[in-house]
Amino acid sequence: MDILEEYLKSDFYKKYRNTYYSDSILKDVFGRAITKHRVSLKNYEDVYEKNIEVMQDFIEYANKSQSVDEYSKWLMLRSFYIDPDRKSIIYDDQGVACSADGLISLRRIYNMCGLNQNLVEEYKEYRKAPIFHFPKETNGINMSRASVFGDRIDHTLYDIKRMCEGEDNCRLKLAYNLPKTKSWLECFKYNFERIVEWLKVGGIFVDENYNIYDLEKNDNTIIINYQEDYKREWTDSYYSNIKAKISKYYEERKV
Repeated sequence: MDILEEYLKSDFYKKYRNTYYSDSILKDVFGRAITKHRVSLKNYEDVYEKNIEVMQDFIEYANKSQSVDEYSKWLMLRSFYIDPDRKSIIYDDQGVACSADGLISLRRIYNMCGLNQNLVEEYKEYRKAPIFHFPKETNGINMSRASVFGDRIDHTLYDIKRMCEGEDNCRLKLAYNLPKTKSWLECFKYNFERIVEWLKVGGIFVDENYNIYDLEKNDNTIIINYQEDYKREWTDSYYSNIKAKISKYYEERKV
């Protein structure tokens, strides 16, 4: 039995047939020429909860499958996953729309956990609410920090602080000069402390003096310089430490 034939006989397909979720698998993974059904999910919480439901069902199917290899399973999961960040938009005092910037992507959870129940549990625990929001703009902070800093939020904050202090050689300089991002920074008068207060991350990602904690170490060491390079893959320690910071944020902010 080939992969497609097995999939079409699965309980997952029967449950999600003619929905966005199965349509995405058929079109993006198996190359079926179909039009995807739309999804009507209004906010971050709706997307988050639906993702959990569908991922639970998909993992059950994946565990039973005898013909789908691990990489194909990942492609199937990735095809229907909806990032809830796109549904979380807040505005600064100037009316600049800022979208959520999740700290741990599904791909990073998958890389650490594999395709099993642990993935769902990690997702439940560490993606239940957004923390950071940056201006919604092509090649803005949200997008640029992934390529420049390997998605590390600590060095992103360090760069923003340096920019606010008037340093010229910031790594995200191009993003800061974009129209919406520039308006966002002007709203805070390029004051890093005010940005931290607006983000509500004081005492968690920065100390009382607004120095940024180095999340590679998680021993209250602060960042004083850039790294020589930033690898796309995280270390186990960084992954563990970012989870600890997320948990602390949720606990202190009563999420």
